[in-house]
Amino acid sequence: EREVLGSIDYMNKNLLPENKKANLFLWTGEALPTNAALKYCYENGLINMNGGNTTIRKDRASLLFVSPMARTVGPYVQVYAPVMNENVYTNDWTGPYYGFQRVIETFEMTDKPRRLKAMDIYYHFYSGSKPAAMTALHSVYKWTIDKDIFPVYVGEYAPKVLEFRNIVSAIDLNGSLHYSGTNHLRTLRSFSKNKLPSINKSSNVAGYRDLHDGIYINIGPAKKTIIQTITEKQKDMYLVQTNGRVNKWEKKNKSILISITSHIPLIIEIASKSSQCEILDIENTPTKSSIGWIFTLTTRNLENARIICQ
Repeated sequence: EREVLGSIDYMNKNLLPENKKANLFLWTGEALPTNAALKYCYENGLINMNGGNTTIRKDRASLLFVSPMARTVGPYVQVYAPVMNENVYTNDWTGPYYGFQRVIETFEMTDKPRRLKAMDIYYHFYSGSKPAAMTALHSVYKWTIDKDIFPVYVGEYAPKVLEFRNIVSAIDLNGSLHYSGTNHLRTLRSFSKNKLPSINKSSNVAGYRDLHDGIYINIGPAKKTIIQTITEKQKDMYLVQTNGRVNKWEKKNKSILISITSHIPLIIEIASKSSQCEILDIENTPTKSSIGWIFTLTTRNLENARIICQ
């Protein structure tokens, strides 16, 4: 009680501004909380995360070094960190101090041939005490920001893990796929590359993206999603990808009413065979992609914006 609630109370009373309260508890040390410790978090509305041991690298190329997303303790769930911190990659800070650079191998091997983990750059302040550790950290950041990423806060990631464990899925007799219980999660992955979601026949489906390990289906804010699949390529407009959370997606003929929020300037790719696409009342010139148009914006939010392709 003193460690969990005591530290939270101290931060709220002495360290944080009045309009901000701590809502996330990161486990320390061995990071194996007991049933009682987790109970304190659950009863006080605290998100909890940390632990696990995802450190797969080229010299330990085994799934044994990839932890699951979470650990069940009685009626409670401890969310694991996606990837380990620099202390593990530097042998408990005994060296080599550049060891954290090898987390890039972990990122690569948990993405291909099949994506297993999110990326998280996780390190302690003492990384700043060694030039080699700082150089490694710069390398990791540079490698990461050059990639196609969708950044989220830890307080957003942990609820996604919890929700993933409770989504209900079913197959109708007509072959349609039903999913319910989604809110934090807005992406479904299908390993059947010969079956694409139909934009017109499906419900709560904004679009999809064909990647190396499957079809990533973008879903909207509704609690229930119904997917009808087709085998031919889509002729209608649809969302290929974005680095923001889709809060509204309403398609009508050759226009889309959309609301998206992001932590970084928005990128939106729309699949369309039209010769021109634009976002009304937004100054931007999209660039042509292989299947449509890419909007690179300076804003982080779009509220009831309309995309028109003609």
